[in-house]
Amino acid sequence: MPLALQAVLLRVLETRAVVPLGASEEVPVDIGLVCASHRPLQQMVADGRFRADLLFRLNGLTVWLPPLHERADFDALVARVVDDESPSRAVQIAPETRELLRRQPWPGNLRQLRNVLRVAIAMLGPDEAALRPDHLPEDSIDIHASRPPQPPLPGGDLRAAELRLVRECLDRHAGNVSAAARELGITRTTLYRKLRQSEAPA
Repeated sequence: MPLALQAVLLRVLETRAVVPLGASEEVPVDIGLVCASHRPLQQMVADGRFRADLLFRLNGLTVWLPPLHERADFDALVARVVDDESPSRAVQIAPETRELLRRQPWPGNLRQLRNVLRVAIAMLGPDEAALRPDHLPEDSIDIHASRPPQPPLPGGDLRAAELRLVRECLDRHAGNVSAAARELGITRTTLYRKLRQSEAPA
């Protein structure tokens, strides 16, 4: 996003008002914003390519989502996509195919995986019931790929990281739950629940 556009977004978030196209007066808006990025935003701030004030404004509650190939439920996801793409017939996935799919980096994430499986299902013969490696499109699959490493979640346990963010936000607002909940974009009830969960015995 260009720096000029970042400034516009920051102003909208701070004033909660926009000027519609063709209009001359601001209109108040009530919005909630969920952002996703695969870019190193902290580094982009250091490089002058992303506004620090916008990052601070957006960075309320951060949840790290692993890439597709690192997801623990990858096999279940593949099975679900196959079911979605073959509603009129039962299609199995051969073990060697499943392992080959696991080894792919999937830079296009779910969209790429779905397209690959759609092509593979189309290549199935009328008497075939299982997807084999030769059904997979050669231009999308690297048969020599090694399985990507499974790194731990950054910062350790995800729940602990979330709780740390909640407490930091409460500290910034001197314990004011309503103000902290507004900054995090969650309800007071949700904030209280997260705090109670942190006090429950493991």
